[in-house]
Amino acid sequence: MTFLSDVRDGLRTRGGSAIQAMGYLPLITLVVVSLGVVNTIAASVRARRWEFGVLRAVGVTRWRLSRLVLSEALLVGFVASVLSLAFGILVGWTCLGLIRYVSNPWFEGVATPLSVPWGALAVGYALTFVLCFLAALWPAISAGRSEPLALLQAGRGAA
Repeated sequence: MTFLSDVRDGLRTRGGSAIQAMGYLPLITLVVVSLGVVNTIAASVRARRWEFGVLRAVGVTRWRLSRLVLSEALLVGFVASVLSLAFGILVGWTCLGLIRYVSNPWFEGVATPLSVPWGALAVGYALTFVLCFLAALWPAISAGRSEPLALLQAGRGAA
């Protein structure tokens, strides 16, 4: 015989460790998806070569053009972070509400609070911004190093 409180405590402990182990999957996915971010930023730079040539022709410096590409990548990372946070909180809150209605009768009346692991999220967001920055680094350098005439010739006339 065991007490109901011991069963509840054991389930909470094991459930917490299982959820913590599942928390590493998004970080692994983030590293893999960063390759897609590299491809997206590189394609964006290739598609806008003529526009970059016009910007360089009207006086935008190499450094400013590189910062433009880098800031675009960081903005993509920021939007992805905000949307993922909103989606995660919404799904967590919905699942907790669902558990209250579908749970075992033994655990009736046990309210599980929504707990957001801000420390782990901060690590994930820092990794997101670092990966977005690194993904945009080479396209930003290549766009900044190109001459305005080469950018203009590779743009609309070649399409």
